[in-house]
Amino acid sequence: MHVNYKDKVIDIEPNSKPYFLKHIISDMFDVMTLFLLFFVINLGLFKSPIANTYYSHQAEATKIIDNCRLETGMGYQEFVNDETDISGKTVYTDSDGKEYIVVINKDATSEQKQEFATKMNSSQAYKDEIFASNLHRYLISMLSISLAELPLLLIIPLTNKKRATAGQLLTGIALFSKGRQTYAKWYSPLIRYILYFGGFVILYPWTDIVTFLVIPVIDLIIMLINKDNKTIRDYMSGTMLIENKSYSSLEYKANLDNKTK
Repeated sequence: MHVNYKDKVIDIEPNSKPYFLKHIISDMFDVMTLFLLFFVINLGLFKSPIANTYYSHQAEATKIIDNCRLETGMGYQEFVNDETDISGKTVYTDSDGKEYIVVINKDATSEQKQEFATKMNSSQAYKDEIFASNLHRYLISMLSISLAELPLLLIIPLTNKKRATAGQLLTGIALFSKGRQTYAKWYSPLIRYILYFGGFVILYPWTDIVTFLVIPVIDLIIMLINKDNKTIRDYMSGTMLIENKSYSSLEYKANLDNKTK
């Protein structure tokens, strides 16, 4: 059908999918914005009391390593004075109340190195502390990503009738309910938010920060193998992305039909 758009006559089909380049641009904008939000929030949380347990387990793990170094000769005590560089080091106190740090012995023999590696590999306490610290790091990261996604993938779509993210608004894309032939309802962005967060929950332990690239790549692959350029979230939320002008053409047609009645 033909519609007038900015003094031009445009031939546009109702419910037409976005140009693929628009799809890519909007996703790139959203992913980069999401990553920046995540970075800022995650940095703040790791500097807050929320991360105290994480740092406590990290400190215990470091203590086990340093004790093992002293026991095997892979390290030695260096008492702290005004000239000692203690940056990045854990300061301990001996039985006489003197402070010291553990310095790696660069002249350690191959036997000492082997003994150190064997002791560390068999230390269940060390494994428990590392597991606990990694678990707390993961939980803080998941809290960060959920907070980062909140404005971008939920609040913004809920506050505009197109149910679009910031990137989709910039590129003229709308979230559409094909079954209802209307813009998506309020619960569609909520479902998509939960599904996107679920992807991070599953993939982050394996891919860490690279998850911000892995999910868009998975979306791109899914989009390329179906004619409507739908992602998994589109299928599971019963939605599709369309050119917003396409929906406008439906409204335009409906107005013409009303005028002719």
